[in-house]
Amino acid sequence: GVLVRINRAALPQLDAREAGYERLELPATDFDLPDDFADDTVFVYRSRPENRYLADTEHPVLQSYIDCVMAGYLQRFGQSGLQALLTSTRGWERTILNDRESPFYPRWVPVHASSQRLFDASIRSLLTPD
Repeated sequence: GVLVRINRAALPQLDAREAGYERLELPATDFDLPDDFADDTVFVYRSRPENRYLADTEHPVLQSYIDCVMAGYLQRFGQSGLQALLTSTRGWERTILNDRESPFYPRWVPVHASSQRLFDASIRSLLTPD
């Protein structure tokens, strides 16, 4: 995840966007935070129990969502950050719906074909042993 500064007054709007998640308030001391972090708490979002199921043909992971997350990690953290995301995430063998041509994910981002190839190859490398 990424730490984002947000005004507390904007939390209801973020809660609405993250409707499938519950907001938790945790002590800042539980995190390795930047020196200029001045709050005592950090808000995190955790999926609601009713939304915690493995992807399958009825509930696939959207490729447009994967592309959005991977593009964000690549931009923010570089290749090493992307690799960390890939290796720390489980379930790459589950059902993925390729919706790149007509994205279903409401916050999808356009991803260059070269990045799509990188993302696809990176996932394939996790699924096929050397």
